[in-house]
Amino acid sequence: MKQTRNPFKQSAALWLMTALLFSACRKQETTLQTEKETSNTNCSCGNEEAFPDTPGELVSFKDNNGQVKLTLLKKKDKYILGGDMILSENQVAFLKNQANKSDTTARTGIAQMIHLWPNHTVYYTINPGLPDQWRVSDAIAHWESHTNIRFVQRTNQPDYVEFVWGNACASNIGMIGGQQTIILADGCFTGQVIHEIGHAIGFFHEQMRTDRNNYVIVNLNNVEPDRLINFQTYSAIGVPGFQIGALDLGSVMMYGSTFFSRNGLPTITRLDGSTFDVQRIGLSAGDIETYNHMYNRPYAIPVRGAMDATGGPDWYQYSWDVYLTAYTNYTATTPLTVTAPMTVVVKKVTTSTNNPTPYVQYYNVTIPAGANSVYLGKDIYNVEYVGGTGNFIVEDNWQIDKIIPSTP
Repeated sequence: MKQTRNPFKQSAALWLMTALLFSACRKQETTLQTEKETSNTNCSCGNEEAFPDTPGELVSFKDNNGQVKLTLLKKKDKYILGGDMILSENQVAFLKNQANKSDTTARTGIAQMIHLWPNHTVYYTINPGLPDQWRVSDAIAHWESHTNIRFVQRTNQPDYVEFVWGNACASNIGMIGGQQTIILADGCFTGQVIHEIGHAIGFFHEQMRTDRNNYVIVNLNNVEPDRLINFQTYSAIGVPGFQIGALDLGSVMMYGSTFFSRNGLPTITRLDGSTFDVQRIGLSAGDIETYNHMYNRPYAIPVRGAMDATGGPDWYQYSWDVYLTAYTNYTATTPLTVTAPMTVVVKKVTTSTNNPTPYVQYYNVTIPAGANSVYLGKDIYNVEYVGGTGNFIVEDNWQIDKIIPSTP
């Protein structure tokens, strides 16, 4: 018998983009409070790049109509985003299938591509060969003092981060499953480690926002030719992403004005042409807001009830009652009774053997205050058996599309 599919738990775990996920203060640039926090002239941040000594090639993926939908930088056997974000094989496969799907209800990061770390907990190890391990400890302490993310020394947990030595600063994006690494060169100090941890929990680079031209000028003529893709927006590359508020020049995830310059002239300036220093001291207010948006806001997904099967012996219909159910965050592990109405855009997708193009309907659905869920309808899966083989006929299912921005 052909196995039925339940995409809802999977889509909840994948939501979002994460960069994934950088911060901007609302309507104005974040400023840090102390003299130490407002100056950072000795940052060797140009080494925030994966495999800097390895030449790369741009690889484009096309849809069925031959249109380029996704462009990634490939070095060795790895695909790279933004210079220092290393994609897993599963993330690349997801992007090939889901390019150009964006969620504009979040800040700046990847949507529907990354796993967030369950229960705000990152398990980690530090490779014995990594010098100056204090920089990892200091960066972890910084994250824990400003957010509710927690870093726990790994014992036998299957999903974890290992901090290792290398010739650059680089990280996987989000929780990829299994072992993943944060690579730290000798010149990557605490600020850069904070930055790379940001990638590991799901943050993108701030300048990858689609609305960045409202805040800065990106001078592509001054960018080293083989680093141009580092300065593309996530939508231009073909990666689903999101953003909230205004672009944050004070974000620890923001490039500096001269990053990857080929001629010493600025690659990014304010709209008036003035330059700004890179900030690698710590999380800005916008960065913290991004984290809270990703890990601490209510979330809702369609949840199936018990299955009901009818028909036979050569035809069956499987059906489930489906409820839009609220949870405390995107990991969808703790149910939530909402204190204010929560509105979600959901979609009903119908596919059949007679029509290869899915039929999609969108609905705004509100979970009322004081409730945990609301009834959506039924998921239906029809199958017929010919010669002992199950053949799919028609399927309906409900899926999450996005949370309305005004959701508390």
